[in-house]
Formats: sequence, C-alpha cells, structure tokens
Amino acid sequence: MAMRSPAAGALPPNATELREAPMTMHLPIRPDWTCAACGLPWPCPSRKGQLLAEYDGAHVSMTLHLSGFFLEACQDIPTAESGVLYSRFLGWRSVPTEMIDVSCE
Repeated sequence: MAMRSPAAGALPPNATELREAPMTMHLPIRPDWTCAACGLPWPCPSRKGQLLAEYDGAHVSMTLHLSGFFLEACQDIPTAESGVLYSRFLGWRSVPTEMIDVSCE
C-alpha cells in the first residue's frame, strides 16, 4: 500500500503548537553585551536555559563556547572587572558531579 504524501502546503500535526510557542532569539548586542530579546545582561536567564538544553551532557563544549564569548566581552568592555565578567559568562554553570574528583590520594 502506497503512503499518501501530505498536500502541498499542508502543516504537520503539531505545527499549531510550534507556531504558538516560537523560540525567542536571546542573542547578545555588542559591545555592551545586552540581550536583544529582553534587554538583560547577556547571557540572560532565558539564554542560559537554552544553552543548558542545547549542550545537555556536553559540559566541556558549552564551557568552551562560553569562553569565546567571555574573551570577546573582555575586549569589548575593557573597564569591567574580569571577575564580574567571569561570573556573568562562566560562573553560573554547574559542574556535573561526575567531573569532580573527590579523591585526596
């Protein structure tokens, strides 16, 4: 039995749900590194949540990705204290417990 293909222009069954909940682009506006979507310091809470979802299980990759932004922000905002920028770009990530070496031997 041949499967019928959807009519041209037909939407998938969940298209309405997807249209009702679009993903907002929480991207940085440089050189002050504010969020284009919400105006908060970037990465904003929404973008942090998106990054955690995107990099689920890839902690090192997310850290490398954010490190690049941290370095760019240090260049764009030379008067900012590095500790403040570090906390903003990298300090919020939690380290997975399996990556912590608790042995003292």
